[in-house]
Amino acid sequence: MSVQILVIDDDEGIRKLLKVLLKQTGYDLLEAGDADAAFGILRQSQSVQAVICDIKIHNVSGLQILERIKRDFETLPVIMLTALLDLQVAIDAMRKGAFDFLTKPVKKDDLILVIEKALNYKAVLDENRRLRLQNQRYRESLGRAE
Repeated sequence: MSVQILVIDDDEGIRKLLKVLLKQTGYDLLEAGDADAAFGILRQSQSVQAVICDIKIHNVSGLQILERIKRDFETLPVIMLTALLDLQVAIDAMRKGAFDFLTKPVKKDDLILVIEKALNYKAVLDENRRLRLQNQRYRESLGRAE
């Protein structure tokens, strides 16, 4: 199964461009033009491994979407995109849990590098969570054995 990446952007042209770039690299792209569609996809698909989210989407801030993703899908890395480089917005995004922040137009090499780092980071977080649960179950079994 290939890695699925969700792109949240209200600009269909950007979504198509990212789809072409990511497909060439072997990733599957899921697309959402707004927050409702994005969270519908995230609830239905357990195989989304990373999110690329525009900072400005119709009636909602990408930062609001980021906060909700980090609350509901804790280990899912979110890469924020913006057309304008606003240092304060980038700082806010990183403080709210963004994995990274890229400016449009996105260079393919930069995008792929950030995605690979994000996927590695998610793998570490998921393994950490798995080991923590395994340790907890082991401790509980020791408590029952006494």
